[in-house]
Parts: sequence; structure tokens; C-alpha cells
Amino acid sequence: MYNHSSSTAMPVALTIAGSDSGGGAGIQADIKTFSALQVYSASVITAVTAQNTLGISAIHYIPNDIVAAQLRAVLGDLDVAACKIGMLGDALTIDAIASVLDEFPVNSLVIDPVMVSKSGNALLQPDAISLLKNRLFPMATVLTPNLPEAAVLTGLPEPQSLQEMYHILEPLHELDVPWVLLKGGHLPVDNYAIDLLSNGKQVFELKSERFKTKNTHGTGCTLSSAIAAGLAKGLSVELSVKEAKSYISAAISAADTLVVGAGHGPLHHFSLLWDKTS
Repeated sequence: MYNHSSSTAMPVALTIAGSDSGGGAGIQADIKTFSALQVYSASVITAVTAQNTLGISAIHYIPNDIVAAQLRAVLGDLDVAACKIGMLGDALTIDAIASVLDEFPVNSLVIDPVMVSKSGNALLQPDAISLLKNRLFPMATVLTPNLPEAAVLTGLPEPQSLQEMYHILEPLHELDVPWVLLKGGHLPVDNYAIDLLSNGKQVFELKSERFKTKNTHGTGCTLSSAIAAGLAKGLSVELSVKEAKSYISAAISAADTLVVGAGHGPLHHFSLLWDKTS
């Protein structure tokens, strides 16, 4: 008979995000990432998208009371060590999530401020942005904006250089977030990408190889959930981010070995596992 008392509990991580019917981003990418990194995954679905590698054709937002009920059910039972928040949709959903998190605080919270999909669809209503900043950002451990998102959040021009990325870090910290991972993938640099990880006192430059592939759907979701997985396992923010960067580089480099859809395909979330078992 299996003895529960002699087993070591697997860390539990929670994703709060939208569902991607194509399986490349959102809830599906987060669960794959948690699983690949040996963390148990729970989920709260905020929206259902009709989506594939070519884009999003429809979005249905889950009623905010159902979102809150999902979250309360998970946090009222599971020992959640870390949470990742992605696509939220509207102000009512943000307020509902914040209210439940007030009731059931989570030690480590990673917020990926998803605003626009890769295909250009708006994923966060304009009136929700201020509530996101005022209600959820003060609860965050790490914020992971890309450059367009950083510009929207601060009201400043989108950074066009590494120097401008450094300049926008302080305004991002003024949003009451202790750690910021500013993703520099939008900069026009051919061979590598630079992200800046900042705690307001120190800034770490994280350089990674830029791979020649169109199959990068779900990159932001995957990175933020990989950071949450590290935090769930008790790693520091700095080490969680560095390990997440290594994981996503491997997932992107192997993306072309998957042949999924005719557009921007998904990352290979299980590339390291498949290498070990092959």
C-alpha cells in the first residue's frame, strides 16, 4: 500500500490565465511548463479563446464570480507555493481575483501583464489597466513585462535600446513591484536578446541566444510560469529567473522539431525530458 506519510510533497503552483484551444499559450502552456519542471499544477481559467497558430477568432470571458469560485476552491484546499497570473480580461475579474488573494495570500506571485496577443488581439480592456496596477501589482513578487507592455504601464515611450530599457526600470518599480524582469526581445538585435532583472538596487543583464524560428507562440506565458515553478520549489528570484531562461531557451531551440499548425507554432515544452528518455 502506498504510504503518504513517507512521501515528499511535490510543490504546488497555480496558474490564473486564459485557455488557448491550440495548446501553445495560456493555461495549456503553463501546465506543460509546471509539469516539465516537476511542479504540480492547479489552474484558474479567466477566459476561453478560440485560437490556433494563425490567431484568435473568438474570446469568451468567464464570469468573475466563477473565476473567484475557482480561485477560492484551489487556495482553500491546496498548499499553493507560487502563483502565476496571465490573461485577465476585464476590471471585474481583476477585482475578484484580488479580493480572493486578500483572503488567501500567496507567498510568491508572478504577474505577466498580458495585454495583446502575438496576432494583435487585445487581451486586456483599457479600463482594467489601472486596477491591475493598483490592486494586483502590490501583491506581486515579480513582474515580467515586454517592452510594449512596459510602455503602456508607465506611460513612457517604448524602449528602443538597452539604455532606454535601463531608464524605464525605475518607473516600473514605482508601481510597487519588488522585482521586474524587463524582456528585451523586441529590440532589433540579430544574434541575442537581453532581459534586465532588477530589484530596484541591482540590475542583472541576462543575455540569451536568439533562435531563427517562427515557432515562438506562448513564450511569455512559458517564461513567467517557469519562474513561478522555481519559486514554488523554494529558489530565490534571481535563480528562478536564470533557470527559467535556460528552460525557455531549450524549448525555443527545439520548437522546430514539433510540426504544429501553419502559423506561429508552440515551443517544445518537454524537449529536455524527451532528450533524457530518447
